Amino acid sequence: MKRLSGAVLFEVLLTSLAVIGCGQSTAALPGNSPQASATLTSASCPPKIRIIDLGAYGRKAIALAVNESGQVVGWSPVPGDSIQGFFWTKQGGLVELGSLGGGSSEVSYVNASGVVVGYSTTTGGQTHAASWTMNGGWTDLGTLGGAISVATMVSPGGQIVGTSGISGDQTARHPFSWTKQGGMVDLGTLGGTSSGAAALNGSGQVVGSSTTGAFSNTPPYPQVQHAFSWTKQDGMVDLTPNVEYGASYAVNESGQVVGIVENHVFSWTKKGGLVDLGTLGGTYSGFLNYGHTRPINARGEIIGFAYLDGDLEYHAFLWTQQEGMIDLGTLGGCCSTATAVSNSGKVVGYSSTASGDTHPFLWTKQCGMVDLGTLGGSYGSAVDVNSSGLVVGWGRTATNEQHATAWETSP
Repeated sequence: MKRLSGAVLFEVLLTSLAVIGCGQSTAALPGNSPQASATLTSASCPPKIRIIDLGAYGRKAIALAVNESGQVVGWSPVPGDSIQGFFWTKQGGLVELGSLGGGSSEVSYVNASGVVVGYSTTTGGQTHAASWTMNGGWTDLGTLGGAISVATMVSPGGQIVGTSGISGDQTARHPFSWTKQGGMVDLGTLGGTSSGAAALNGSGQVVGSSTTGAFSNTPPYPQVQHAFSWTKQDGMVDLTPNVEYGASYAVNESGQVVGIVENHVFSWTKKGGLVDLGTLGGTYSGFLNYGHTRPINARGEIIGFAYLDGDLEYHAFLWTQQEGMIDLGTLGGCCSTATAVSNSGKVVGYSSTASGDTHPFLWTKQCGMVDLGTLGGSYGSAVDVNSSGLVVGWGRTATNEQHATAWETSP
């Protein structure tokens, strides 16, 4: 299995979600790690589902994130062959965010206060990390001296992290932390030329990945990449020493970090160190990166996908400290992937169906995996979910257009 690209590459990569080459799902789940099957308890199942077309249309329109207030952000094509971010609420509908003057913008995260982050083109044609608010519009966060920068996440207090080019080396990338008071600060690397920040928590702990200056022994001999955690007190700490590949993707308010080391998802805490979460019997486990990821919640529950024995099929999983890796199953097809988990334990993602389509799903401990449906087409994916059960992502219409989509679910 080929490794996924690490967070050190700061382009926002949106992966095609069509599942191909899958057979029927299997019931046997041999494995090399603690695992369990999802156990359902009595409840009002299935939940009520209301599908909302957000009004962002086009070849790649997608809703990427939702906060606890139900504010949704994403991006969609606009006239002139450009892409622009949008902000949506149930009360106000969709607001196109425009740009820093260059015509294009992409956003990937919104915090509890409605601060949106991403990047935008300027009037001079450069791509800069930027933030947006309803009252203030766009703020250019600048760069670390290079021509390009991207913001990936903003904390509840307004601290923003991302990745920027630096002066003197057009190929090098460094992670940054930005605050209104201190501006953009270079967080450095683990000894290599490039590093990137993926996420942070409210305490200012930043996680991501960095090259180390060493080179792999495996062709084509890339630079070794390690996961890091950065704090103001400790600086940049290497979480995955003595390996060739590691990347951190998220951190919760307790300081628990989740990422990938070699071919497995890991959990790391300052007290307990690194824990390999294993697989569902295959050789690989991981998760998708939509420019931001929500693979861990406040309770330390972790989601993603893992291959089954034989490496032909993969299933969404939920990992907990008590139960280990739980196979969440599929919607009747071979394969599924979990993309986000809310603080209340709701899991969303996408799955192949028995007919070969790809549909978004919501999984809860009470109801198991439920098909959220599409806008009439064969494909769709859920990308994020809040604790109230508002799910966002995208769906295809009967005419094969891709629309940004939300699903209201209850209870």
